[in-house]
Amino acid sequence: MLEQQPNNDDEIQSVESVLDALRDYGRPPENGEIQPSSSAPSVEEEMVSYGNKTLEEDAAKQEHARNQKWKNHFNTAFIIAFWFLWFCFILMVFALIFHWVMPDTWHWLKPEQLDKIKTVIMAALVSKAITNHQEKLSKFN
Repeated sequence: MLEQQPNNDDEIQSVESVLDALRDYGRPPENGEIQPSSSAPSVEEEMVSYGNKTLEEDAAKQEHARNQKWKNHFNTAFIIAFWFLWFCFILMVFALIFHWVMPDTWHWLKPEQLDKIKTVIMAALVSKAITNHQEKLSKFN
């Protein structure tokens, strides 16, 4: 199946016809009834102005796309890190509870490891409690 390629000659002719129409804009008709406006910008000025606006708009769109892409990547990384840390926290809680509930012969954690797990769990819980308390206090002020 052959795809039709755009004809560059047609595009060039189309652009040239548009430019010719723009050049003729502001010229008086043959009978001389309408005088050209002295305040009307030249075609070249119009093209430069249009080009500048187009470039500025394109630059703004690309900058927005880059910023949005960075925000999306950061958001994804944050979500992955959050769920990974949440999984680790839940795993530590279950390991600690399982260690407490099971008979001594089933214990696999050393006392130092238990202390580290308790410290991490307590730090997380205390941090959450303080954050909740601060939020309640800030609502009253």
